[in-house]
Amino acid sequence: MRRGVSQLEAAQLAFISHRTYERIEAGATSPTADQLERIAAAFGCSVSDLFGPDVEGKDSPLLKEKELALRNENAHLREELGHLQRMLEALSHFLPSDSRFVGL
Repeated sequence: MRRGVSQLEAAQLAFISHRTYERIEAGATSPTADQLERIAAAFGCSVSDLFGPDVEGKDSPLLKEKELALRNENAHLREELGHLQRMLEALSHFLPSDSRFVGL
């Protein structure tokens, strides 16, 4: 199977729009049978290989890309949470001392 390709490259290799490939990978839409065949061909594997470990026990390319997307989303959410916590801390200085936000 082909590893290390971007979503854009995978979409181009499968002759699918980048947006459609993103939506399929994110689970926002289900691929058609034709799209699954083209994605599998782009990765040089069977359709069933897209959904589980390959014969060497390695995760499928779609699962690996989903895991990476989730890691990136988690990092972004942690960053946003930190930003919100700093904002709440800054705002809490404008409140009377007995009105502090719980947890700060």
